[in-house]
Amino acid sequence: MIEPEPFDPRRLFAALLRRKYMILGFMTVGAGLGVLYASQLVPRYSAETTLLIEGKRQNVVNIESVAQGITPDFFTNETQAAVIQSREIAGKVVDRLDLYNDPLFNAPSQPREAGTLDVIRAAVRGWFGGGKDDAKIPVDPYAGMTSEERRAARRQELIDAFLGGLTVAPSQRALLVTVSYSSTDPRFAAKAANGVAEVYIREQLESKGSVTQRASQWLSQRAADLRRRLIDSETRLEQFRRQSGITEGQGGSNVLREQLAKINGDLVASHARRSEAEARYQQVQSLLRAGGGSDTAAAVLDSPLIQRLREQETVLLRKMSELRTQLREGHPRMQLAQNELVDLRSKISAEVNKIIINLGSELEIARVRESNLAAEMKRLEGAIEQQNEAVVTLRALQTEAQANKQLYETIVARFKETDVVDEGLQEADARVISRATTPGAPYYPQKRVIFAVALFFSTVVAVALAIILELLDSGFRTQQQIEDITGLPAIGAVPRLPRSDRDRPPHHVAAQRPNSAYGEAIRTVRTALLLSGVDEPPRTVLITSSVSNEGKTSLSLSVSALAARSGQRAICLDCDMRHPSVHEALEVPNDVGLSNYLTGQVELSDVIEIDPDTGLHFIVAGARVPHPAELLGSSQMQALLHKLSVMYELVVLDMPPLLAVSDSLVLTRGVDRVIYLVRWEKTRRETASAGIKQLVDAGARMAGVVLTQIDVKKQSRYGYSGAGGYYYGQNPKYYSE
Repeated sequence: MIEPEPFDPRRLFAALLRRKYMILGFMTVGAGLGVLYASQLVPRYSAETTLLIEGKRQNVVNIESVAQGITPDFFTNETQAAVIQSREIAGKVVDRLDLYNDPLFNAPSQPREAGTLDVIRAAVRGWFGGGKDDAKIPVDPYAGMTSEERRAARRQELIDAFLGGLTVAPSQRALLVTVSYSSTDPRFAAKAANGVAEVYIREQLESKGSVTQRASQWLSQRAADLRRRLIDSETRLEQFRRQSGITEGQGGSNVLREQLAKINGDLVASHARRSEAEARYQQVQSLLRAGGGSDTAAAVLDSPLIQRLREQETVLLRKMSELRTQLREGHPRMQLAQNELVDLRSKISAEVNKIIINLGSELEIARVRESNLAAEMKRLEGAIEQQNEAVVTLRALQTEAQANKQLYETIVARFKETDVVDEGLQEADARVISRATTPGAPYYPQKRVIFAVALFFSTVVAVALAIILELLDSGFRTQQQIEDITGLPAIGAVPRLPRSDRDRPPHHVAAQRPNSAYGEAIRTVRTALLLSGVDEPPRTVLITSSVSNEGKTSLSLSVSALAARSGQRAICLDCDMRHPSVHEALEVPNDVGLSNYLTGQVELSDVIEIDPDTGLHFIVAGARVPHPAELLGSSQMQALLHKLSVMYELVVLDMPPLLAVSDSLVLTRGVDRVIYLVRWEKTRRETASAGIKQLVDAGARMAGVVLTQIDVKKQSRYGYSGAGGYYYGQNPKYYSE
């Protein structure tokens, strides 16, 4: 199982660095859009008025319950803030400030200078043909209304518009409420905030005066009603006393209650006796129904007579047992004993039946007694209830009369207090402690904040996009990735040739400049190949890849040329008979080659050629054949490999791509080692894994995987350990030109 790679901050930084231009572009566009958006916003100004919400103020007379002031508590500020922001207060402010004629709320907006967004919108409308029908006929929203209806509708619109700029913020730690108003006109913002506070305070005074007046009228009417109710309740109380004959102090039915308590105790005892008798009777009946006899019932066993009869039965049975040992079954004495036993058992059965009948009689008597006691108890309860009804009615009439009297006295006292209140003594429960002044600078838009937010979010989006693109990268970039995903060792990392060597064949660079970065990479591959079999180094090596253009021919020729330059007898075979390329790299004709030898047209000496520049021996693919896979899997090919492995110390086979054709699979078992190539950044991971799986399933002896065509400059941005190209780019002084 492949373990996930641990998080490395350097890898994240390298990924962002690789896509720095994209990130910078996003940041620039985002910041530019933020600045453009802020420049199109209309400046708004805010003015604040602070109100102090006070508790109960001076009260000349005791009428707190009539015109009560604000009692400070946890919800006071929230409640008063809601009142200040109500439509009723806003409507009175609209009337007071005469917003019906205020240009800020009525006149059409003055044409402003066209901004960048306006220019863009106009251009878009022009492109899509939307500029021809922009002029629309204005519609009167108040058509068909009377003047009063127009004014009412207009007032509601002005209230909505006014509330749109009003903000009321209650303090959480003090009895303070801040009234803020936002407007495009700084002077109107101050005037509106002060106007709301003044209207709120005046509304409080008017409300208290109106409450006092309404309370006085209500108390006068209420006092008259209560006086009539008091007289009526006292009259009915006296009439009931005369009819029932109950005087004050009477009440109670103690004798009846004592009798009821005694009967209740007797009833409980009777219930217990009845339950006990019923249990004994049910036991006997259960034994009789079960067929086991009633001899084992508790009532039967407790009978002294039954006990004596049982004793006699026991003595008789013992006597019969003794007679059976001495006499025959038909002996007169034996028959006499049996007759006595029958007679004795009849007596026992008769006595048991008497006990059962007695138990039934006792149960019936207990039930009758219990029923009589319950009836007597019910009678006593009815008598007590009848006796208490009169007392209850009397007490209810007394309570009603007393309550009417107290309520009447209270209302009369409040009426007298309210009637003498002077309206001028009322004070508001709030006062202004800080009036709003004309603001000098707008609070909106906050251009720096908008710019910072736009820059931040554009950066976040750019970084997220860069990380997503990095995660979607399915190519191989390091040798560690190859080992983790394929499970095979990465035996080399071959960099791309520098610009100065692009016009030279790669195998010339490897052979003639072995100390260059490319030459060292080829030497690393050759060394790893030799170390794959220390006791018996591989002599035949097959090189293949997933798809074309992954550097098979270049690596095959480079490894062979470097081996030849090192004094090792090496030869390279072009086994790609479908699209041969060795002859193109070596600039030789492809008239006669491997296919011709395998078909028996020429001898081996006729197809082996030597590169004069590197001393490399090679065999080109030769003429095209219709069945290259069968030719490569033939016995002639196996014999050729055996012969070449004797003649040379290293035989390199340049094979076609594995996933394109199956030619490579037919030779996997006939070679000592297989090298699989993966192109840096280009070869998809699932593609490489599929090709390696085919080789492993075919029984190939894998030497490892080589990462080819590494862009050293780009690879150095990754900064990963295990990436050969990274070290080639970071240590140029070790590679000679």
